[in-house]
Amino acid sequence: MSMNVVALQGRLGADPDLKYLEPSGVAVAKVNIAVDIYAGKGDDGKTKFRPCWVTIKAFDKTAQMLADHWRKGDSILVAGRMDMDTWEKDGQKRSMLYVRADKLDFTGQKRNDIDSPAEREYANRQPRTEDAPAQVDTGAGGEPDDSIPF
Repeated sequence: MSMNVVALQGRLGADPDLKYLEPSGVAVAKVNIAVDIYAGKGDDGKTKFRPCWVTIKAFDKTAQMLADHWRKGDSILVAGRMDMDTWEKDGQKRSMLYVRADKLDFTGQKRNDIDSPAEREYANRQPRTEDAPAQVDTGAGGEPDDSIPF
């Protein structure tokens, strides 16, 4: 028996990348989050951390929620499972591990260092619903291709 459960808290490194699979129209969002990893004590005795970047992918309503409510720098809780994309490029097989998000939650923390009017306006903007969806081809069969490396 094996277990595939992942729970992470981190900060978005960029705005989520939202695309739609063709012809199904299934939403797919991808984002990288920085999760703090203990890196020992500094010379001053204070605890030090280093970032560990983890790729997160969400599908359907979870993808839309991610794209509508989170932006670069926001803190997020992610619950999901490990998954892997595989593809071939230039005759070589490639693969990439990622966390497939099942649940997302707010942590209550706001972005740090928001001190200019432009940054405050960006931080308080409404969710983007007017953006035109990008199109991703699913290949033959019309089923969503989870192995799309993007």
